[in-house]
Amino acid sequence: MEYLEIKNPDSEELIKFYDLLVDAFPDPYSLEDIGILKHNLIDGSWEKGDEICRYHIIVANINQQFVGGTSFYYFKSKDMALGMGAYLAVKKEFWGNGIGSKLISVRNETILKDARELLCYPKGLIIQVSDP
Repeated sequence: MEYLEIKNPDSEELIKFYDLLVDAFPDPYSLEDIGILKHNLIDGSWEKGDEICRYHIIVANINQQFVGGTSFYYFKSKDMALGMGAYLAVKKEFWGNGIGSKLISVRNETILKDARELLCYPKGLIIQVSDP
């Protein structure tokens, strides 16, 4: 299994990630439109004065099939930073194989990588929860 970061808003990979989310979140009110994901890839990472935001989408890939994925942010403002988890999904047929746990680890490692680069470690992690 490999873990890939999606950066291109016009890529087939983003569509595959969105399809994964649609399967995991069948209630349309608990899922952002693909246009918002594209917008986040374009404008979700920014720097304005002392504020910095980095948006990430990372997927778990087995034989060219996305079996899980996560999207999240790293926010920094002056000397305070937070991580924010937006989505975490694993295809049902792959549940119980540790993919979700590994995606959480990859998310946390990426947030800490951002923190090291920006010299500001997160004070916490906020997780967005959708309750069907």
